Amino acid sequence: MLTKSEVLDRSYLEVRSAIVEMAAVLDRHDRGEGDSDGRLQQLYEAIRLLGNSKDAGPDRCETILNFFSDD
Repeated sequence: MLTKSEVLDRSYLEVRSAIVEMAAVLDRHDRGEGDSDGRLQQLYEAIRLLGNSKDAGPDRCETILNFFSDD
């Protein structure tokens, strides 16, 4: 089993890149024309779940997969 530090050593740059890309998508959405739909709220709710370990439980990945499987 990897240490917590080893997990971050292996994944930090990739995860940081994904977060930056997510911010870029949200910025482009905000600058876009027309109305949004319910997907934006879903993304914000998923982001909230990721940031709050109490709501996501011990397995964030399963929680997020289940959240999006209700589509």
